[in-house]
Amino acid sequence: MILFTTLIALIFSTQQVHAFGSKPRDPVPAPAPKPTPKPTPTPNPGNCSNYMSRTEWERWAKDIRDAGGRVKDESAYANTVSGFKAYLRDSGASSARADEMSIPANSSAAKKCGISNMLPDRCAWIRGAAFALWADKLAKISGGATKIRNWYRPKCYNSAVGGASGSDHLTARSIDLYFTSSSKRRTAQNNLCSVWNSSRNIQVGLGGTMLHIGFESPRGKRFWTYASWGDGNISSTCYGKR
Repeated sequence: MILFTTLIALIFSTQQVHAFGSKPRDPVPAPAPKPTPKPTPTPNPGNCSNYMSRTEWERWAKDIRDAGGRVKDESAYANTVSGFKAYLRDSGASSARADEMSIPANSSAAKKCGISNMLPDRCAWIRGAAFALWADKLAKISGGATKIRNWYRPKCYNSAVGGASGSDHLTARSIDLYFTSSSKRRTAQNNLCSVWNSSRNIQVGLGGTMLHIGFESPRGKRFWTYASWGDGNISSTCYGKR
């Protein structure tokens, strides 16, 4: 009897609610599923094992990290100047370096060799990122703009511009970095002394307003001067004291 009375009261109460115009609540829709983010490609030195040793790859990666950059997977970028520009930007370097490093400094030599840009194999892009970060760093230290004029040189182009047959530009292991004055070049040159005095396989060429900087040359650590260098006795620098 009590159960029957309670049921009647519940039905009457529900009817009253409907009679006064109240509507039952609409069901709450389930939240839309969140899109799964695309995984960030992890740099894999194994992708370039036929191009450079893992030891060399790790040295370039360390150069990038030491300069405050990020090691990125080059295979995730288009094999174009625009792709290289995006790669440098994501590595932490100035994307403007991509044009400096990929546009031929000698247009007539490039035309003779049928070259439209100076991009090397993508496996060498890690070297380019390290050099671009160094160029940015030395520009800040020297207090002036810097410009990379030579990075990678294909064999035909290197011959056309009179480059050495064993040049490290052929393997994208060096750059020629230009400064706005010899004093700014000297400031940058002195900053490189800490690297020169370490165990790093570095190559340094000293010019008037230019520094040739190389790493990992098969011919080992060395330095030289160009005819434009006019700072006096080389023994007064860290490079002449080894």
